[in-house]
Amino acid sequence: MGKKMVMVAMMLLLAFTSACSDAGDKDETAENNTTPGVVEEGPADPFGKYDQTITLRYGKEVDPTDKSLPAGDTPENNQYSRYVKDNLNIDTKVTWQAATGTNYEQKVNLAISSNDLPDALVVKDTQLRAMVKAGQLEDLTDAFNRYASPAMKSYMEKTNGVSAEAVTFDGKMYAIPSIQVHSDGVHQMWIRKDWLDKLGLEPPQTMEELENVAKAFVEQDPDGNGKNDTIGIAGQQNGGRLYANFLESTNNTYGLDPIFGAYKAYPGYWLKDDAGNPVYGSILPETKEALAKLRDMYANGLIDKELGIRKAASEPVVNGNAGIFFAPWWMGYGPLPDAIKNDPNANWQAYLLPLDADGQFNAHMGAPSTVFVVVRKGYEHPEAVIKMLNLLIRDESKFDISVPVGHYPLRVPMSYMDESEYSAKALQEVLAGTKKTGRLHRSRLQTACCRHSERQKGEERAV
Repeated sequence: MGKKMVMVAMMLLLAFTSACSDAGDKDETAENNTTPGVVEEGPADPFGKYDQTITLRYGKEVDPTDKSLPAGDTPENNQYSRYVKDNLNIDTKVTWQAATGTNYEQKVNLAISSNDLPDALVVKDTQLRAMVKAGQLEDLTDAFNRYASPAMKSYMEKTNGVSAEAVTFDGKMYAIPSIQVHSDGVHQMWIRKDWLDKLGLEPPQTMEELENVAKAFVEQDPDGNGKNDTIGIAGQQNGGRLYANFLESTNNTYGLDPIFGAYKAYPGYWLKDDAGNPVYGSILPETKEALAKLRDMYANGLIDKELGIRKAASEPVVNGNAGIFFAPWWMGYGPLPDAIKNDPNANWQAYLLPLDADGQFNAHMGAPSTVFVVVRKGYEHPEAVIKMLNLLIRDESKFDISVPVGHYPLRVPMSYMDESEYSAKALQEVLAGTKKTGRLHRSRLQTACCRHSERQKGEERAV
């Protein structure tokens, strides 16, 4: 009898020990979220480092003219990817890379059509919708709720639901949206002020003055090298857009939107006519007038003859051949640093010009979310991309800004729309005309750009 009792007691002890061991394993799994495809309930650490290295493979957009990476660094292995590895234990691998613009978009489209996706990608709106329809994406609803940092969630809230709506289909969140200021949709005129000074010219206020300045830049050797190699106005690259549209309201960098604005033309947008009826901007008389002017300028050699066929629109800017281009406020982060490296005397300035016949500057605003990070359906760690973006939001100021932040894996812009566009009192005073313009820090320039919807005059916006 005694032996039987001992045997029963030992069996109960073993069963209890095994149960405790199983519970401990489950707790550890839940805490570290290592179960493939499972996101546990409850709050989690937005910056939690994985106990074991995980691998995330992604497709990368690369500017072929970018020379900013230090010796030994690559688009896959650089200060940003190493920071992600050190802080999160995520090893990011570039499955494939493609040149900025059309080449990248074509590569993404091919991956979608062949259903051969890396673990994550940055895509545009039409691609996101195609992937959702094809059932190719992981539902990020739970991962976002658990892992998105307070800052990221706050950014989303600042768009009044617009960004969330852009990534939500049938009640499920299928992407992390970019959140950028409306002024990202505004193209300013960037111009070589040192060339203007050398030729005794002023920033061109009107279309007529713009033509005259561009002609001088082409014909009067502003770079002083004795060669006929300068370009008046640079334009978009192969596959780039001549102007933005309502589906893609930003990132048509080097497009000629301000010239259309000078004719009060908004091609690619739906507008209201005087009676309040919808009309399409591309077929209005103002657009026809703008296109006719652009045709003449191109025929007269004032616009880059390789417009629309260059592999990289930034090439003539970085190489010091172009005197004017149109692009958003953030060009001070790139490619202009590379242009100044090549020519320390290059003095690029930004202006809200040219003006229309009434002396007003006209522009369209950008949508708050235009690009998106998506995760392949079935990827074991959908929360990884959210952690990576959390980390960038928190620590972007720690990086060496001479290396563009575009090298960060799966980076999309994120910022507080209201604070970014309206909090710089000094710039508001400049726009109101109560303070003279001066040399402004480039991170503040977006405030100057946000007010174009009020059709401000084209005073100098020095960068």
